[in-house]
Amino acid sequence: MPGAAEEKPRPASAQQVRQRNAEADPPGPTRGPEDANDPIGWIRVPPFQDNPSAPRELTRQRRQAFARMLQSWLRSEDQRRPCSWIVDLRQNGGGNMWPMLAGIAPLLSTDPKHREVIGAFVRGAEHQTWSIESGQVLLGDRSPVSLDSAAYVLRQPAPPIAVLFGPRTASSGEALALAFRGRPATRSFGQKTAGYSTANVPTPLPDGSRLLLTVSVSVDRNLKGDGGKLPPDEKTSDAEVTEAAARKWLLQQPRCLATGRGSQMTRLVRTREHS
Repeated sequence: MPGAAEEKPRPASAQQVRQRNAEADPPGPTRGPEDANDPIGWIRVPPFQDNPSAPRELTRQRRQAFARMLQSWLRSEDQRRPCSWIVDLRQNGGGNMWPMLAGIAPLLSTDPKHREVIGAFVRGAEHQTWSIESGQVLLGDRSPVSLDSAAYVLRQPAPPIAVLFGPRTASSGEALALAFRGRPATRSFGQKTAGYSTANVPTPLPDGSRLLLTVSVSVDRNLKGDGGKLPPDEKTSDAEVTEAAARKWLLQQPRCLATGRGSQMTRLVRTREHS
């Protein structure tokens, strides 16, 4: 309307900016021609935050898109036929765990043909299991995030996996770490997590804000967990040392050694260490 004041767009909050940046960045390293023979796949899982004011359908679409983005990256990395994988959770501060779990389900699963428990929420004597069946992540018997296409299946299922985490890994990021804990051929590297491995329920308040109430504790596939900080299997000091330790362990795993690529890369690493 002529003369009507234009409504200025509201600036994005710091959380929204971080979320956009996380979703825009590729969930892994930029690959060059020199990486064609790298036997280790890599995926970085960023946090995923729901927008409480978004319409339900838009929220569903965003969750699906995030899970699809992670599986698309897995598919791309898997074309190189890696013998093992690194899952990087060091910058994952939490949010909605279900799009994250749905995205990395191909790595969490060790038996694509059968239902597999990967964790649970525990409240007193009660527990709600998280599981994977036919590529779908389930809470009890329902799927919080249903993929709109067939779930990806790794060319070599149940590979060795190194999980990286640290003090910035929190809340749902810790839930992801727990989902890998107890998985065969899996080892974690880094430092203790933030210590918020619990499930929270948002409660609206009269002033429009929300109160997060802790209602249960997140546990691993063996139902072990206390809501506190998660210690890594191997404590390391900084990013470079953490990544080197993870790669060294992965290259020593039987699957990598069997391909010959692991022993070649191990010799290369040792040569660099002594040069």
